[in-house]
Amino acid sequence: MTFGLLIESHNPNRMRHSNTQPTFIFILYIIIATILFLVFPAAGQENELSIARQLSYDGQYQEADSVFNRVITREPWNIEAQIGSAYNHSWHQNLPQAQLEFEKILKAEPTNKSALVGLGYTLAWKGDYANAKYPFINALQSYPHDPEIEKGLAYVYLWQGSPDVAIDMFEDLQEEDPSNPEYYNALAYAHLQRYETIEARRLVNHAINIDPDNVAAQQIKSSLAYAPPFLEADIWGGYTQIGEMSRAGLRAVQLSTQVSRSFRALVSYDNNMSLDNFYYVDQHLQAETYLAGGVVNWDKHYNTRLQLGYRDLASSGSQMLALGEQAVNLKDRKVIKAGGMYAIGHNVPDEWMMYAGINIPVMTHLRVEPVYYISHRDLAPSMEHRIGLNSQWTGKSGLEIGAGGHYGKVNAGSELGTAGTYGIYIAALIPVHRMVWLQANLRHEKGVAGMYQMAGFGVKLRFEQ
Repeated sequence: MTFGLLIESHNPNRMRHSNTQPTFIFILYIIIATILFLVFPAAGQENELSIARQLSYDGQYQEADSVFNRVITREPWNIEAQIGSAYNHSWHQNLPQAQLEFEKILKAEPTNKSALVGLGYTLAWKGDYANAKYPFINALQSYPHDPEIEKGLAYVYLWQGSPDVAIDMFEDLQEEDPSNPEYYNALAYAHLQRYETIEARRLVNHAINIDPDNVAAQQIKSSLAYAPPFLEADIWGGYTQIGEMSRAGLRAVQLSTQVSRSFRALVSYDNNMSLDNFYYVDQHLQAETYLAGGVVNWDKHYNTRLQLGYRDLASSGSQMLALGEQAVNLKDRKVIKAGGMYAIGHNVPDEWMMYAGINIPVMTHLRVEPVYYISHRDLAPSMEHRIGLNSQWTGKSGLEIGAGGHYGKVNAGSELGTAGTYGIYIAALIPVHRMVWLQANLRHEKGVAGMYQMAGFGVKLRFEQ
């Protein structure tokens, strides 16, 4: 045993092993440290990016932006962090910044799929549909038949108001993935743009059958209840009490139909003056108006209404009428309106009226609309001025309740000059069935001839295609 130990202690190979062991261990430590340096920071960075993405999904835009910026400051070359930051800006409507970041990524990596798709959606959400198509088209050159890219391009056509192209593209996607409710929702919305309500309802019901909890499908289904139908008829009757006099009869009839995607034709018979004007009520005369025209939706921001017509004022004479309104839909859901009427009289003075107002969302279902009116008749002593305030509450099922009032100065005659007038009203639109809605309007006014109490009751008939 002693001999063995002596041999081992004097073994030259053993001596060499003892000298090299510290070197080997040192190298091993270096390798392990390098691995830890590379792996653990990468894992930490990935964890940070996951946290930032989740914050963005949860709607915490500023918090997500801070995390993304921290990673990018530390690693300017980190593409995943840059893409996450750009999407965070895009999802939370900081669209100019999102566009700049996506374009910066694409300068470094022109075929980066995530950046191309993100830029396409960002431009579409900005309303720049013409340019939004190109990132998707460019992406398809590198990733042909990619459903995510094709879906994005289909949405651009849908949002810009090209339902025919969108339907073709979404039907192709739906054939490839028939169990995806998103495609049925998009197709329903496209058919709704073509006023094909019956088909839109069928598609959205199919989406709900696939996924009963699908929020988008439920929202589309609820909106179908009050979507503009292909053909609509409004019939109004009414009753008026002016002092000791009263009169009842037909107030108005209007027909409207969707001639094309952007034009809705209107024809109407208006008999309100026969019931509401002191002279015509007192003399038991008719003052009937016939109008024809339509509404043009130029795009999602601008629409114009124009009607031309003829008013028969019985023995007093007649008038040729022109009525119009221009509405501008702003991005914050406000709507600016301006319009008016001009009447060229035969045996009666010419007259005109202009108005301007703004429709403002106060709450999700409540809007208010201040309006200013100015009008004038030839030979009248002065112009008339009125201010009004209208409000409208709209329920999810299409129920509408309106209320408001006005105050102004109107002509009281060449000798009397002007007199004060005021009025209040309440109105309701009640859906009974998707094809039959009831309407009511109650008004109380003080005019030149005294106090007016007016009631109108009507039915709205909606015919779908």
